[in-house]
Amino acid sequence: MINGCVARCPAIVKDSHMSMTPTDMSMTPTDGETPDGTPSEQQNRYMSLEDHRQRLNEIIWAWPDWIPVGFVSLIVSAPGVGKSYLALRIAASVTNGLPSIDGSPYQGEQGDVLYLEYEGGLALHIKRMLQIGINPKKVITANLLFDTADVGPILDPNVKDRIEWLLQNGNIKMIVLDSLSASMSGIDENSTAAAKPLQYLASLAQKNSIPIIVIHHLSKTSWTPSANRPTLDKVRGSSAIVQYPRVIICLDRPLSKSPEIIRATVTKNNVSRQKNALAYKCEDGGAFTFLEIDEVERQARQEGIKSADEKLSGLELLAVDELNRGQSIRAVAVTCDISTSKVQRLKKRAETLGLLTAMGTNAQDDSMSEQPMQGDTPMQGDTPMQGGTPMQGDTPMQGGRYP
Repeated sequence: MINGCVARCPAIVKDSHMSMTPTDMSMTPTDGETPDGTPSEQQNRYMSLEDHRQRLNEIIWAWPDWIPVGFVSLIVSAPGVGKSYLALRIAASVTNGLPSIDGSPYQGEQGDVLYLEYEGGLALHIKRMLQIGINPKKVITANLLFDTADVGPILDPNVKDRIEWLLQNGNIKMIVLDSLSASMSGIDENSTAAAKPLQYLASLAQKNSIPIIVIHHLSKTSWTPSANRPTLDKVRGSSAIVQYPRVIICLDRPLSKSPEIIRATVTKNNVSRQKNALAYKCEDGGAFTFLEIDEVERQARQEGIKSADEKLSGLELLAVDELNRGQSIRAVAVTCDISTSKVQRLKKRAETLGLLTAMGTNAQDDSMSEQPMQGDTPMQGDTPMQGGTPMQGDTPMQGGRYP
């Protein structure tokens, strides 16, 4: 529906010049010119990097350094953390020209947002849009007029025709897909086929020069509050899912005692320098109150230490503190008079509990480089017996040789 009118989505007709047969190639002169000396038509069908450079523009941002125009961005979190709310607030920059949530200016074009809702949350989203100040008339769905049925899988040919028709005939300047898993009926998100919807959306984003936001989930192992920032391996489903998005933003709640505080972390960014994490609270009316991320993560570590008091002994807590001071695995073992293998196991537990700083996480594991003590190395010329083990009753002579 565009401007209240119902229209049939026309079939997509591909440009005929995009296909090329071996016959076409054989008809092209090998010297790249026609008999009259002009460049051949076939030669002009290929593009040099200079041709691409002239067509490509500088990166434009829907949210500077976070959501680029012309690419797919993935927003992931546990359920209920605020993925859809953040996506809607970003959409407000497109529909209303509002600055980004951190106050940076919106650089893209204003227009409508195509919201592909697959989780039955339209009523809640409409309420949120009104709170933020988005005009619901500027948010388009892929449903035809009076058609309230599910849109259908994102890769269904009819759905793709609707989306592409809206892009060609409407004023769509952003797409939001909510959510990836719900949109790909019949595709196992743990299979490599889960990347196909993202591959399709990436081509749409590039072709139409619009930002596309896809909402997805973190694995359940990442739902517990922690000082540790989520990493790419925590994205739910196949590792192929993270291939096509150029930016991936993870949301989590680092403080169990202050669940209203949300942390946004850029875990992947192929088009800009890596952006630091943000900590914020959502206020009524769509306002975002920002907090010092270092202070929030310090409090999260303190929470982790308090909860770990019942799980770790005093000696183990001392070892964790030494790791956070930048001591190596072997140095911590010497300081605490415990084995290096125990320090390694403790380090993994401390990471799970969110007790390690970046320095502790990167503590050098030099336990394998430990040199043998004096006397442990055979003297020059010593040769063990066949099999390397003395026979029963054999006693080594002075110098380590067997008779």
